Amino acid sequence: YYTTRLGSGMDNSPRQEIEKGGWVDLSAQTALSAKYLMFIARQTGNDSLAKVYDGRYRRLIRLINGKMWDKQSRFYYDITSSGERLRVKTAAAFWTLLAEVTTLPQARQLTEHLQNPQEFYRAHLFPTLAADHPDYDPEGHYWRGGVWAPIDYMVIKGLDIYPLRELAAVAALNHLENIYRVYRDFRPDESKIAPEERDGDYRTIWECYSPDFPQPATRWDGKYLCRQDFVGWSGLGPIALLLENVIGLQPSAPRDELYWNLRLQERHGVENYRFGDNLIDLICESNQLPEKAAVISINSTSPFHLIVSTRVGVRTFEVREGENRFEITL
Repeated sequence: YYTTRLGSGMDNSPRQEIEKGGWVDLSAQTALSAKYLMFIARQTGNDSLAKVYDGRYRRLIRLINGKMWDKQSRFYYDITSSGERLRVKTAAAFWTLLAEVTTLPQARQLTEHLQNPQEFYRAHLFPTLAADHPDYDPEGHYWRGGVWAPIDYMVIKGLDIYPLRELAAVAALNHLENIYRVYRDFRPDESKIAPEERDGDYRTIWECYSPDFPQPATRWDGKYLCRQDFVGWSGLGPIALLLENVIGLQPSAPRDELYWNLRLQERHGVENYRFGDNLIDLICESNQLPEKAAVISINSTSPFHLIVSTRVGVRTFEVREGENRFEITL
């Protein structure tokens, strides 16, 4: 599948405009669609349609791995119509994680690029263009290095699918800390703000961020900073990633179940957390030595199943309506 830079959303990326070739992100996204359409067809009992989408998904996996995966550099690239790989390392390659196109060995090889300071492991994780590309701009310059919330969310959720959750948690916390640092400390030279955006108060959430400096990214023209008050997708960090990857909550409303990956050691949790028909306050009072125990307090409007994962294993609790207290020996 092929598109354009504007069609892909990566407006000024140094990816080439190729006709009738293959774009790795769109190809992986199409595989992702086929995978979930297969699941929907199975769930609704349409076995013949499930078979169609299963075949389409498997065919795309073979094509992407056969044509776009480069064994030497261990990376996925766009290709021309003749099959030539266009060796520009962008975050588009990591859509293969979310679509489960990669094998586990390939996924581990991809993360080597994410953990390489010369490529994607910069001060703010993760830039959309590898830092070893000549067009990389440490100030962001939109898609020539800028850190974008939907791309970070995609990469982190792709890592979550594989046994790579520690890197996902590190990246989520890094992204949040950088967003907060910019919100708290950054005050721009107003000559770098487009006239229609100047308001004097720049404690805000930005469209995208610089990978190397605690500031918003510059726009596609490199002249002005990107747009402010952009919670549309930049809210993925301080809302979704905070709840899901830093605090570690994964709800399933249909199963009336809440999974809690208990990673943090300080007192933490969420008040007024809603999933399905449940409205709860849940707090981990402690999760560290010398207490040698994780103490969890929950106040819930209705019963549900709580599954807690800690460094010593997994425990399941039945939460009652009202106040609950659980202790896990570490």
